[in-house]
Amino acid sequence: MTNSNRLVVKDNALIDASFNLSLVEQRIMLLAIVEARQIENLSPNTAIEISVSSYTQQFKADSNNIYSAIKEAARTLKRREFSYLDRYKGQSAYSTANWVNKITYVDNSGFVVLYLSEEVISLISRLEEQFTKYHLEQVSSFKSKYSTRLYELIIKWLSTGLTEKYEINDLRN
Repeated sequence: MTNSNRLVVKDNALIDASFNLSLVEQRIMLLAIVEARQIENLSPNTAIEISVSSYTQQFKADSNNIYSAIKEAARTLKRREFSYLDRYKGQSAYSTANWVNKITYVDNSGFVVLYLSEEVISLISRLEEQFTKYHLEQVSSFKSKYSTRLYELIIKWLSTGLTEKYEINDLRN
């Protein structure tokens, strides 16, 4: 798959979710989401491999410190969580979930193996309505974790031609 047609697809609940990932963690998750879309029977037991070379190629990252940055991101990503607006028995609810069940950094081979959580899988696959999609290439040159998040919030409204108004405190959260 070429870099120009790697499609990121997320449920709008995940676009609107509250989370705080570093730029490297966000990029690893974006690559994992793109890879996961190619897997037919995706489950929490499915290993998704992200190589350091694919990361550096996609994001034009400096290769000097990237191995240690990805290793550190793999260590912290397991503990990261997100909160999103959900439904429980027909009522609005607020759920909190982890991004991955397990993540492994293979030191000598330079790649990360992710096992996505059930919640992430449900928010990136089998989507029929209320989802946002964009090409990974569109955010590859972003240098801030905030720019990717802001782009996703804005692109979510592309089809309607209007954007939602966000309070500054909501954006900060």
